[in-house]
Amino acid sequence: MRMFTGIARVPKHVWDSDPAVRADLERLIERLEGLALDVGLDPESNICLTDGEADVRVGISEEMDEFLREAPGTWRM
Repeated sequence: MRMFTGIARVPKHVWDSDPAVRADLERLIERLEGLALDVGLDPESNICLTDGEADVRVGISEEMDEFLREAPGTWRM
């Protein structure tokens, strides 16, 4: 079983009632998918959206998390 690090969380009632919040998370996921592809990772196995009872979460794999934390690049601030 692959472990994921949560990077964004939205309460379920906000997710259900605010289209702007859903659009923001969708844009975040698109950006993460682009990053994954840029570094040779499969987006489908390295990014997840979990729609739970209390909240909706975006997560990234441990491998992607490690890369984003430690790899050099101009994208880092």
